[in-house]
Amino acid sequence: MPATIWSTVCPIFTVVITVHLQRNTVMEKLYTITIYPKAEVPTGPIIKEESSGSLLSHGTSKADAIKVEKVAIWPVDFYVIDIANRFNLCKKAADSRHKVSQVFIKHFGVPFKASMYYDNRKVWDLEVNRALRERFTDYGHTEKGCWTTFMKKAQQPAK
Repeated sequence: MPATIWSTVCPIFTVVITVHLQRNTVMEKLYTITIYPKAEVPTGPIIKEESSGSLLSHGTSKADAIKVEKVAIWPVDFYVIDIANRFNLCKKAADSRHKVSQVFIKHFGVPFKASMYYDNRKVWDLEVNRALRERFTDYGHTEKGCWTTFMKKAQQPAK
């Protein structure tokens, strides 16, 4: 069931931010930002999942609605196998004096936050986590292969 987390009414339009948690997938969050003409704010659920996998906010008609795609949140919306492959690409970029941030954005498709990247990278690179890395990489694109699950089990570096 969607939950509205923020809403504001302006003289011309209303902005609503809604969170929709899917129960069938781990840690998946769908956020929508919907802008309605002031007189047309709907009651009840604000979003629905379309067959294409995108979200369509409700307006008075489909023509009035604003189509919003799911926005991935790094690293919680990613699988270990994907992060492992992209960490390798980022390392190769750094070794060849390319900017890690550019490679990260290109391959993950999300904004680069250096502290978040390097904090996760430190955990990944710990030798003590080698067997865990291999096991989670083998899980592939399954619920067991989610990055958040890996991070819960991985040893953290000393501060």
